[in-house]
Amino acid sequence: HIVNGGDSGTAMVPGDVGGSLLLQAIRYESLEMPPNEKLSGREIRILERWVKAGAMWPNQTATAAQKRESEMVTEEDRQWWAFRPVVRPEIAATPGLNPIDVLVQSRLSSRGLKSSGPATPQELIRRAYFDLIGLPPSYEAVRGFVGSNDELAFNSIVDDLLGRAEFGERWARHWLDVVRFAQTNGYERDDEKPQAWRYRDYVIRAFNQDKPYNQFVREQLAGDEMKPVTDDTLDATGFFRLGVWDDEPDDRRQAEFDGLDDMLSTTGTAFLGLSIGCARCHSHKFDPLPHEDYYRMLAFFRNVKYYENQSGENTPILRELPSGSGHTLAVAEHGRTAPPTNVLVRGDSGSPADEVSPGFPRVFFASIADAHAQTSELGAEFQSTGRRTALANWITSPGNPLTARVIVNRLWQHHFGTGLVDTPSDFGKTGSLPSHPELLDFLASELIANEWRLKPIHRLILNSQTWQQSSVNDNPLARQVDPGNRLLWRQNARRLDAEAIRDTVLSVAGTLNSERGGRGFFPLMPQEVLAGQSRPGHGWDDSDDQQRNRRSVYVFAKRGIMDPLLEVFDVATTDQPVAARTSTTVAPQALTLLNSRFIAQQATSAANRVMAAGPQENSRELSRRLWQLAFSRQPTDAELDLVVRYFDEQQTAFSLQPPTISFRQAVPTALNSPVLSRRKTKELLDGPDVGWRYSKGLWQDIGDAIHMVQMEQTPAALFEGVTFREGCVTGRFRADGQPDALSIIVGASIDGDLISGTEFVFSGVDDRVILRNSGSNSRDIQSASFGVLPHEWVDFALTVDSQSVSLKLNGEVVLQNSARELRRNGGVAFRAWGAGLEVSGLQISTSDFSHQVGLDDMSGTEAVLPPTSKQMAMAALCNLVFNLNEFVYVD
Repeated sequence: HIVNGGDSGTAMVPGDVGGSLLLQAIRYESLEMPPNEKLSGREIRILERWVKAGAMWPNQTATAAQKRESEMVTEEDRQWWAFRPVVRPEIAATPGLNPIDVLVQSRLSSRGLKSSGPATPQELIRRAYFDLIGLPPSYEAVRGFVGSNDELAFNSIVDDLLGRAEFGERWARHWLDVVRFAQTNGYERDDEKPQAWRYRDYVIRAFNQDKPYNQFVREQLAGDEMKPVTDDTLDATGFFRLGVWDDEPDDRRQAEFDGLDDMLSTTGTAFLGLSIGCARCHSHKFDPLPHEDYYRMLAFFRNVKYYENQSGENTPILRELPSGSGHTLAVAEHGRTAPPTNVLVRGDSGSPADEVSPGFPRVFFASIADAHAQTSELGAEFQSTGRRTALANWITSPGNPLTARVIVNRLWQHHFGTGLVDTPSDFGKTGSLPSHPELLDFLASELIANEWRLKPIHRLILNSQTWQQSSVNDNPLARQVDPGNRLLWRQNARRLDAEAIRDTVLSVAGTLNSERGGRGFFPLMPQEVLAGQSRPGHGWDDSDDQQRNRRSVYVFAKRGIMDPLLEVFDVATTDQPVAARTSTTVAPQALTLLNSRFIAQQATSAANRVMAAGPQENSRELSRRLWQLAFSRQPTDAELDLVVRYFDEQQTAFSLQPPTISFRQAVPTALNSPVLSRRKTKELLDGPDVGWRYSKGLWQDIGDAIHMVQMEQTPAALFEGVTFREGCVTGRFRADGQPDALSIIVGASIDGDLISGTEFVFSGVDDRVILRNSGSNSRDIQSASFGVLPHEWVDFALTVDSQSVSLKLNGEVVLQNSARELRRNGGVAFRAWGAGLEVSGLQISTSDFSHQVGLDDMSGTEAVLPPTSKQMAMAALCNLVFNLNEFVYVD
């Protein structure tokens, strides 16, 4: 409305300060706006500078899409920027600038702006490492680059990173988002898709080999129809099997068309940047994609066999690999003749209308006849129609204006945080206009000229001054004219994505396992997450610690469960293709980095690594080593002073804390039966390892392959170091939350899955302490009021003598009973369910001995000393460092 004007004419002419009615009005030269009070001189000058610079809106890349009034595809439709042929711009050679810089600086100059200064060498190498391999550089690598006088040093670093195996792991993850990669079906059961991991490994190989992008596309769409058929060409067609799948659909035919729609919609967004799926029920409301065109495109996939679960390896969804190395999840068709494809009225599978043949969107052709697909008959060895080959050939033809534009825009997006088109999977009229259309076409034409290889485009981008700019620029004019940085007057400061944060933690801790490929691994999942499944624990297997320290791209991709650390940092959902992840900054991220078990383990490993690297006496030197390890640079004096002060404070605090023994529920209250059967008893209750024995507890079958723990016999931990009949057990305990039940047991022994003994149960349900004779026939004997308050220490003394059993809490006798059956030979045991239990100063005394139970009770094994206060302080400092902005941001 400002540009088009109203009754008084055009309100503003971009670039014309004197002739813009808007400026005359706010200066009170004609109209007087706002009428109540004139703007300040500063506010008027800001608007004048904005108009002079071109009056660009903060995100002036989108156009207001107009609803289409006709299904006819017109010549005007064909003139939409994305549908026009790629035209390589003429770029004048400029010394010191590559073509990217020439085009970007030309746009900046037209707005009266200029680019920022270069990033520091330390920022530059760190940025390159994270962009290309998703891992930080070592301190030594940064120091070598910063001190180098070689003008080609950065080029060498880029070439080295592009040649590493980690490059494919990093960039495959970006592509896996686009194609909604997962290894399970979704829905309630969320069963595993067998061999789906082979598709992920294929993508990693393709990026590492710099496979030409047009071949990469063809292999995914029609690799099974190519000659020769290879492991790669079959693995690639797993693309068709990655979507969600309902194993109990209400309407099987409708579900089949839902699956076909998923294939077509993903093909459209991933390769063409078009929302073709919007035309399933009616013609596209905004783009020139008639309803009939949708079904003409669907016909390319109409013969694909419906996904289904089957036992065994020779099934419609599994194909034997030519190399003989097993089977892969692949596409398959019903044969050499396809069933008819009909337009479905309103997308309803029960309402077929006219039959259509395979064809391409008519907007790319002069007539509908020209858009008809020519399918060549395949050799007798192929049991498919060849239709997908025809589609793949059209998508990858040099004359297709979308394919090259879409992929180079995706590369730009991941190097700058935002694409030249900031709707990377929508180049239609509801998407954004390109911020630099000539640059987009230059990159697309350069890709084709380089035989569709992507690594030369990476090199071109990273060696540009545009990419190498600083992300810091306080230019007030630039912030007013282009606050969204669409003109690229600086580099964007970007938070690391979820996988890079996790992998960097492992790298700094020195625990990163570089094993590649395969089914993947299962992170240790909090029991609260497993409890949210309809069958708790179903489909979530066990991995050892070494496997759990692999790169995040190898996390088993289960639709129904996400690793909480990855989820809180905005990992992509797997139900739909994700073109660009959100990047939030929320409190749970800090809480997760400070409190998650994974981070605590890695902080301990990082602390051990720092302390093993040299003398440990000097806290200043220890802190310096950590800073070099975490940030690949020396700390400033102020940073080092702050870190040393925190480290010393933590060491003092830990030295004053008595050692504790902890117990915590490790699984949900209900478990899927196969999961329960394979769990070791120690995996049900977290507690000390050596010197303690664990009982499984009593789990009742409640149907639907689920067992639920019985609260009178939850898993328990028995200390094996001391057995006695009469004596006293003393110490302190506290709960870290509101418990379902905490227990101290004397006269304890394990019989099969159950523990027997004299048990004092602290119930968080009704704030009572219960004296129970526990075993196969548990019986409550006595109770008293006592509430366990979270995080508050309780002193206890539990005495067994010839006359009675008694419990004293905080110096007062709470329960006492003389029942003879309560006095028996046995040890000391603990339970914790619903909240964690910490026990401090645990001492067992009889007439013959007194034993202080500690973490170093090894029961005949080689002693492992508990961590020192210095080790715990360093682990706390590592934990803090993982939470700093510099750790989770690229710049």
